[in-house]
Amino acid sequence: MADRIVIVGSRRAGTRVPPSEIVQMAGRCARRPGERGHVTIIAELDDIPEIRSAFQEGSGMVVESTMSNPEVAAFHLVAEIAYGRISTRDSATKWLDRSLAALQARSGAPGDALDVLTACGAVVEAHGFLEATHIGRVAAGMYFHPHEVRSWQENWPQVFERDLESYDAAVAWAVSNTNMKERFRVPPEASAEFSSEVDAVGLPYSSSCGLGSVWMSALGGEPQKCMRASVSCLRADVGRYVSAFKGLDNANKWGMSAFFERLGVRVAKGIPSELEGLCSISGVTKGMISELAEMGLISADEINGNWDIIRGTGSDLLIRKLMEAGFG
Repeated sequence: MADRIVIVGSRRAGTRVPPSEIVQMAGRCARRPGERGHVTIIAELDDIPEIRSAFQEGSGMVVESTMSNPEVAAFHLVAEIAYGRISTRDSATKWLDRSLAALQARSGAPGDALDVLTACGAVVEAHGFLEATHIGRVAAGMYFHPHEVRSWQENWPQVFERDLESYDAAVAWAVSNTNMKERFRVPPEASAEFSSEVDAVGLPYSSSCGLGSVWMSALGGEPQKCMRASVSCLRADVGRYVSAFKGLDNANKWGMSAFFERLGVRVAKGIPSELEGLCSISGVTKGMISELAEMGLISADEINGNWDIIRGTGSDLLIRKLMEAGFG
């Protein structure tokens, strides 16, 4: 731990940083019991009295560890097991004893977190040793809760067995039907629409509708105004989801890696399902796909057979990119 911290400035983008945040920054210094540290704060003159008062009176901020919750502890513990830093129950106990929850005497037994991991198939225990399964490795590698990964392993085969992967509602259902804490807040009308779409494809939905609604909106192309911020967050993060899905595909031999690749392109670029056949073109952009769609082309297989039309009406950038991708 650092025994000296220098905090430079008390303004962020022209706005005063709350004194409680500066107290928290200072608290990163000399955190071990009994240690003393030195904190230097360089601040605007007008801000100094309030900052000094915050240190004298305390920030009033109560920090409590969430690691006493076995579900939260399991989320962090699975990575330690997957990467070989924890291999026995004894080492799991020592790891938990170093947490803030333990210092606050609020930590649960490591067995509780391990029970969560074994119940969802993320960890197995044999001959006294702990080992992560493919579910645990995917969860640790892609920073998802093992419960989510286990749910995806159960959900995707239901979609594939019923040949529903071309239905956006089924795809959104597979991702969001996990019983995990909701990531997104969406308008009631969006949730109702998503629930109706899931009912129409005959899939059982047991979770809340926020994440599913956002996936539906992202897969549908241009999102509604009220959903744009959430869809933007998902599009920035979709690579992590696709990597997790492909990890499960590899472990379970679904043979759907190409589907997940196209799914990632669709979400990232806002390509509707009817134009999915163009997502396999290397280097394609949403604008190029729109160009091809205006020519009546909806599949990469149609490119070479309509090359004269593309050369005659397509933009120079589109033609160059298609040639780089091996067409023409």
